[in-house]
Amino acid sequence: MIWLRFGLLFLLFIKAATLFGSLRTRFPGGVRVDGKEGFEAKVSRGKNRKLESVCLGLDLSDRVRFIMRREGMFDRIAKWVGIAREWQTRDSAFDDTVFVICDDPVLLDDISADAKLRAAVEQLLKRPSIKSLHCADGTVWIVMTKFDDAWRELDDDYLALAVKQSVGTDLIEVRERLQEVRAAPWTSDRDPVAARQQVLLAVSFVIGVAGIAAFLWSLGSGLPIQIVYDAIERRSLVVTAIVAAIFLGVLVTMIGRTSRTHLVLLEIVFVALPGAWFISRGVLTLENQRADSSQRLEHVTPLVDVYMQRGRRSTSYYLVVESWPDPRMESTKLQVDASVYREFRRDDCAKFTLRNGLYGDLWLESIVKVDCQVGGSAAY
Repeated sequence: MIWLRFGLLFLLFIKAATLFGSLRTRFPGGVRVDGKEGFEAKVSRGKNRKLESVCLGLDLSDRVRFIMRREGMFDRIAKWVGIAREWQTRDSAFDDTVFVICDDPVLLDDISADAKLRAAVEQLLKRPSIKSLHCADGTVWIVMTKFDDAWRELDDDYLALAVKQSVGTDLIEVRERLQEVRAAPWTSDRDPVAARQQVLLAVSFVIGVAGIAAFLWSLGSGLPIQIVYDAIERRSLVVTAIVAAIFLGVLVTMIGRTSRTHLVLLEIVFVALPGAWFISRGVLTLENQRADSSQRLEHVTPLVDVYMQRGRRSTSYYLVVESWPDPRMESTKLQVDASVYREFRRDDCAKFTLRNGLYGDLWLESIVKVDCQVGGSAAY
């Protein structure tokens, strides 16, 4: 079960990090690229200056906002089962390859009527290196995430120039076609779902981050230590199901069936719900201990082993007991704080003070070293 929780945490961490990036809807800004066309580029690097992405943008009057990318399998499935609905231009080549994340009828009508605009977008997105085409807040830009090996060795300025030389002409064509769109300056009421999407994504992100924090807190080895999680995890699933029902109700009410529905649903499933499960598990663990009025059970047992495991950044300390008084305590290995670990040696005896918990899930209140002749378990 612990490995399942760690796997869920890893998935949550990756999805939350990705979601954080998607919350940014504006061009990230950058440096001017050589030339008179007005290009700006933003080069993003990760650990050890590993190249992650390049955004290349051009100024454009703020009259339309959208995201266009290659249509994926998830998009097709979502449309097929009726979760999402995407505007169709009646150009089968465009509709089958480009997914338009936008519900602004002004722009969508112009895409349907302007074959040159569709062709310019297809020309950009047919490049495997380009992830998506964006337009918002007076800028149209592409996001590039795949690069030739030779490009990875370039300094940021030369890399930006190489990207501009590679795709700049196509991006200029897209901008020129968008300038012909017959639209007034942008107002949010033309596509209100966009703002609602950001609200739901932001809430999902906050819940996901809080869930990660709750999980990391649960890994603490200081006393008290929760030993059994049977009832806690069942109740956590119930809480998570309630949160899921609330989110789905809000999704149907605020978003409906649009080009964004399946994307928001994905973040709810992989970020908000795991986060809610970890949060409820942590809160219920605290309640199980703090509201516990059960009798104390003292259990004395020899320590089969006492050892530490050194990691790259931390060290974990363990006591291995001979037996537990409750069959639900399957593992005889117990992670403890360094201060507790230093009190014991192999073959010492320890007295564990256990409590049944508010929900019947056993937890450990204290550990002390005792004479091995005491022995046994007793409740008081």
